[in-house]
Amino acid sequence: MVSYFALAGLAIVLYILYVFIINPYLQYRKYLKWGKGSFYPFVGVFYGAGLRVKQYKDVDHHLKHMYDDGSDPKIYVENNATGAIIKISDPEYIKEFVQLENKAYQKTTLLIDNIIRLVGQGIIFSEGPQWKKNRNVLSGVFHFEQLSKRVPSIEKITKEVYKRYIDSGNVKNVDVIELFQEITAEVVIQTFFSNISKDKSFYGMSLSVALSYLINSVGKQISTPFYFLFRTNFFKWGIRESDRKLNKQIKEFRQMIGDIINERIKEEEELEKRGEQTTKEDLVYYLKKNNLLGVLSLDEIISEFMTFYVAGMDTTGHLCGMAIWFLTQHPEIKKKLQEELDANTDYSQNGLLKLPYLNGVIQETQRLYGPAGQLFNRVALRDHMLKDIPIKKGTIVKPSPCSVHRHPKYFEDPHSFKPERWFNKNTVTPYTFIPFNAGPRNCIGQHLALIEARIMINYFMKTFDFESDPNFEMVLNYAFLIEPVDKLRINLKLKENPLIYQ
Repeated sequence: MVSYFALAGLAIVLYILYVFIINPYLQYRKYLKWGKGSFYPFVGVFYGAGLRVKQYKDVDHHLKHMYDDGSDPKIYVENNATGAIIKISDPEYIKEFVQLENKAYQKTTLLIDNIIRLVGQGIIFSEGPQWKKNRNVLSGVFHFEQLSKRVPSIEKITKEVYKRYIDSGNVKNVDVIELFQEITAEVVIQTFFSNISKDKSFYGMSLSVALSYLINSVGKQISTPFYFLFRTNFFKWGIRESDRKLNKQIKEFRQMIGDIINERIKEEEELEKRGEQTTKEDLVYYLKKNNLLGVLSLDEIISEFMTFYVAGMDTTGHLCGMAIWFLTQHPEIKKKLQEELDANTDYSQNGLLKLPYLNGVIQETQRLYGPAGQLFNRVALRDHMLKDIPIKKGTIVKPSPCSVHRHPKYFEDPHSFKPERWFNKNTVTPYTFIPFNAGPRNCIGQHLALIEARIMINYFMKTFDFESDPNFEMVLNYAFLIEPVDKLRINLKLKENPLIYQ
């Protein structure tokens, strides 16, 4: 006679098989008719990612090359532990998705909830009415015309950082991504608070260094078994001394940012009392001028600053670093860009916007290597149709920019670095180029990112001669972004009569 315990054990085994193998596989097979895919029981995308990094040196190789065989899939299907993940690669399906995004989907918190406890529910992570309110408030700050007023400040920061590297003698094997991140970090800080925070320190670290340290610390917690067993609650409990220390630092840092904001508000109020005009057109000034300080709470302003810092510093730094790397791999393009920049003396945004090679190099870098080549996972809130695809509630769905960016139907010779393809922008089909996402949830900071990129690359190429380390091997893997595994080191040499000293 079969014992009760044997039956219970069999039931548990069958349940595990259904949840982790049978059901995910059935979902995978269901969606596979609309495209391509890969299935790995239990481990899913994580195992596939490791295989591709080992075999191809690129975690997204399968998505970038899904059209190489001449087929025209609409999606790529993968699995996580318990279900399917749909990555949309067709522009018409992407268009449909972004129109439904705020109605039928919301972000999953897996892998980002520990970041959220540091940066808060900023515009990237918020949903529903809170997202809509914050987006409306912040849209004016990141309007192109408003941002153009910050160009002199961005130029000043760029010159200061480049000079600091030169004065320190640190021009050999420079991590160019880190170099550009130093600039973008300071730009975000001054966009929010002007230079009132310049002399502030946190445990002996500057604000930018301190925030990078905190981001890395919460990121490391995610890679531990404790996170996958208990999620972010384990670290909040403070069982380990290291977690208690980090919890304290997160609380103190957010309090410090709040004090800086209050100090900046008080500064504006004092100017108003004296009838004087401010010279600091930052976020605090914008909110006060438009009577919006009461619309966003102090905690929301803190969260928006930290969110923009993480997103703005990291993505723009990687974009510019990879643009420089691409130039080292294509000396003929580097030469043409150098000639264009050397002939130009109009460093205003309108002047830089007119330079076809500069803007072509930036856009082609975004096409071949968008730091956000994989957007946040979105989970379906209800059963619905995505054009002709029946999406089941709980399914993870998201666009795959790195796939559509290499579709040969829309980009001839899609794997080649060709800035010239962007000289005629009227030929770009809608929803085929989405480095900043698309639709209502497109990146609110995209204008700032492109302004920074033009300025930083212009000054870089008119200040330094540069070449890549011949021993460097490009290997791309997931971190906070899709990024080089090893530091992207470039050898710099100061030009004669460099622009930063003119």
